[in-house]
Amino acid sequence: MTLFGSVYHHQKVKCADSMLRSTIGHIVSNPDQAKFPIRGGFVSFADPVEYLYATDDEFFSQASGFGDAYTKNMLARFRNRDLFVRCLEISRRTVNNWQHHGRQKLIDLTEEPKEMADLENKIHMALPSPERGRPNKDDIRLSIPDVPPISGNALIQAGKKAEPEKIEKYFPIKEWTQAYAHNKWRSDVYAPREIAGPVRDAAISVLRDYSGLEIDSGKSDVTCHL
Repeated sequence: MTLFGSVYHHQKVKCADSMLRSTIGHIVSNPDQAKFPIRGGFVSFADPVEYLYATDDEFFSQASGFGDAYTKNMLARFRNRDLFVRCLEISRRTVNNWQHHGRQKLIDLTEEPKEMADLENKIHMALPSPERGRPNKDDIRLSIPDVPPISGNALIQAGKKAEPEKIEKYFPIKEWTQAYAHNKWRSDVYAPREIAGPVRDAAISVLRDYSGLEIDSGKSDVTCHL
């Protein structure tokens, strides 16, 4: 549980995950302009098998990048550690009605990538018209991690001759998971720094309509250092 909160679900890790999703999603949507050159051919990652063809080094370390302007810009951001910023945090610290059932509705989005993408598009469309034209629609990312998947598949052998038993018999796994979901679980909205404020306001409105959660922008600004 400690690793999920401090490592796997750390804001910087989830930001890098979100930016990579933006980059790959853009390549898939623009195969002619953004396809990835590799060993005399090209891949656009439309077929899952194509992910096996490229190594991290081949993808990230090309000096001049590849693809169109957006792809090159994103690759430069990775090389320069120029990550997006957190615009909004959705957590026990920032939501005024944390017990609301809408929190589970957000968690369920981890199994609904198309619905999550639709929410991201709605946030983009909710931006004021001057800001709406500044970012690429892929620049606005909603990061929603699942609750830690600790399941009954984990076994423990209490003695040399004892039969393996489910770990739940010895540790309160269910209660730990529930405590994590209440106290430590959080989601974030990421975007380039120059549009962080407008994206925050648009995301609060869209997520309130979708989930019913009342997110306090002032509390979120403190945790996001905006």
